[in-house]
Amino acid sequence: MSEDQREHTYYAQLIPCPFDEDRCSIYTLRSSKKKRWYCRIRRETGGYYTKALKTASKDIALMKTREIFYDLIESERYGVPF
Repeated sequence: MSEDQREHTYYAQLIPCPFDEDRCSIYTLRSSKKKRWYCRIRRETGGYYTKALKTASKDIALMKTREIFYDLIESERYGVPF
Protein backbone atom coordinates (compact mmCIF):
# COMPACT_ATOMS: atom_id res chain seq x y z
CA MET A 1 0.00 0.00 0.00
CA SER A 2 1.43 3.38 -0.96
CA GLU A 3 1.97 6.17 1.53
CA ASP A 4 -0.84 8.18 -0.13
CA GLN A 5 -3.30 5.33 0.40
CA ARG A 6 -2.35 4.27 3.94
CA GLU A 7 -4.90 2.89 6.40
CA HIS A 8 -7.30 5.34 8.03
CA THR A 9 -9.97 4.75 10.65
CA TYR A 10 -12.42 7.28 9.18
CA TYR A 11 -11.72 6.94 5.45
CA ALA A 12 -12.04 3.74 3.43
CA GLN A 13 -9.94 5.38 0.70
CA LEU A 14 -8.12 8.71 0.75
CA ILE A 15 -6.46 9.81 -2.50
CA PRO A 16 -4.65 13.12 -3.12
CA CYS A 17 -5.76 14.77 -6.36
CA PRO A 18 -3.03 14.89 -9.02
CA PHE A 19 -3.72 18.52 -9.95
CA ASP A 20 -2.95 19.77 -6.40
CA GLU A 21 -1.86 17.07 -3.95
CA ASP A 22 -1.30 19.57 -1.13
CA ARG A 23 -4.78 21.10 -1.12
CA CYS A 24 -7.13 18.54 -2.66
CA SER A 25 -8.17 14.97 -1.97
CA ILE A 26 -11.05 12.64 -2.65
CA TYR A 27 -12.20 9.99 -0.24
CA THR A 28 -14.82 7.39 0.63
CA LEU A 29 -16.07 6.77 4.15
CA ARG A 30 -15.72 3.50 6.03
CA SER A 31 -19.14 3.96 7.60
CA SER A 32 -20.93 4.41 4.27
CA LYS A 33 -22.84 1.47 2.80
CA LYS A 34 -22.70 3.02 -0.67
CA LYS A 35 -19.08 3.82 -1.46
CA ARG A 36 -19.68 7.31 -2.78
CA TRP A 37 -16.82 9.75 -3.24
CA TYR A 38 -16.38 13.06 -1.43
CA CYS A 39 -13.92 15.87 -2.03
CA ARG A 40 -12.00 17.90 0.52
CA ILE A 41 -10.23 21.10 -0.50
CA ARG A 42 -8.14 23.24 1.85
CA ARG A 43 -9.09 26.91 1.64
CA GLU A 44 -6.46 29.66 1.43
CA THR A 45 -8.01 31.31 4.49
CA GLY A 46 -7.93 28.09 6.54
CA GLY A 47 -10.43 25.34 7.00
CA TYR A 48 -11.78 22.99 4.38
CA TYR A 49 -14.49 22.89 1.75
CA THR A 50 -16.08 19.43 1.56
CA LYS A 51 -18.70 18.13 -0.82
CA ALA A 52 -20.42 14.84 -1.54
CA LEU A 53 -19.77 14.08 -5.20
CA LYS A 54 -22.66 11.59 -5.53
CA THR A 55 -20.74 9.10 -7.64
CA ALA A 56 -19.13 5.72 -7.09
CA SER A 57 -16.66 6.31 -9.94
CA LYS A 58 -13.19 7.49 -8.98
CA ASP A 59 -12.63 9.03 -12.42
CA ILE A 60 -15.84 11.05 -12.29
CA ALA A 61 -15.02 12.10 -8.71
CA LEU A 62 -11.64 13.46 -9.83
CA MET A 63 -13.24 15.33 -12.72
CA LYS A 64 -15.91 16.91 -10.49
CA THR A 65 -13.31 17.80 -7.86
CA ARG A 66 -11.14 19.53 -10.47
CA GLU A 67 -14.10 21.68 -11.55
CA ILE A 68 -14.96 22.55 -7.94
CA PHE A 69 -11.30 23.28 -7.15
CA TYR A 70 -10.88 25.76 -9.99
CA ASP A 71 -14.19 27.45 -9.09
CA LEU A 72 -12.97 27.75 -5.49
CA ILE A 73 -9.66 29.26 -6.62
CA GLU A 74 -11.50 31.83 -8.74
CA SER A 75 -13.78 32.78 -5.87
CA GLU A 76 -10.79 33.16 -3.52
CA ARG A 77 -9.01 35.32 -6.09
CA TYR A 78 -11.93 37.73 -6.30
CA GLY A 79 -12.93 37.56 -2.63
CA VAL A 80 -16.28 35.97 -3.35
CA PRO A 81 -17.55 33.51 -0.67
CA PHE A 82 -17.68 29.90 -1.86
